[in-house]
Amino acid sequence: MAITKLKALGVTDGTLTNTQINASAAIAKTKLASLDIVNADINNSAAIAFSKLTGVTNGITEADQWRVNATIAGAPQPIATNLERNDTNFQLIGTGLTQSSGVFSFPSTGIWHVTYNLKFYFNSADRVADIYIQETVDNGSNWTTRAATSTNGYGSGSYTHASAVSNMIWKCANISTNKLRFMTNPMSSSNTWVQGSTDNNSTYMTFLKLAEI
Repeated sequence: MAITKLKALGVTDGTLTNTQINASAAIAKTKLASLDIVNADINNSAAIAFSKLTGVTNGITEADQWRVNATIAGAPQPIATNLERNDTNFQLIGTGLTQSSGVFSFPSTGIWHVTYNLKFYFNSADRVADIYIQETVDNGSNWTTRAATSTNGYGSGSYTHASAVSNMIWKCANISTNKLRFMTNPMSSSNTWVQGSTDNNSTYMTFLKLAEI
């Protein structure tokens, strides 16, 4: 807001206090309009640096995506190899996750939306498979399934493709002990492959932080 327009309201340098704003000097919208003070004056001339605001989040602060970068034979439990962060026209927001042998650690506590997309490749009559997202709250001593789904890729040919998606809203209360892993459970592991690619998302995991806790 232009200084000259504030002075026209009787506000001079060094005299504007919280009391004046909150109690006795609340400026009516009609008075702003009479002085030709519009949104543009506030937004362009007196933009408040985001760093000076408290209790306000700047949209999504964490967004990360990982994928299987090469096909894995045998449908491992969990997916522990061939993992990479998406590097194809992708922009990480925030710090991002880390993983070790398929166990994903989070950069901060909060409420997260986690999505698990898996693409199977079958070469047998056993073409039903489950996928799970599992959590640990004790740094891997115990694991619990928190989201699950199934797919059926049965077909008449020798080679069949199928996909499954599982997702959840998940609370990470402690970044040292709360972690996730991504499971496969086909009827026949020896005749099942988890498809991956380094150029596109065939099997992948997406992580969006929705809120603080």
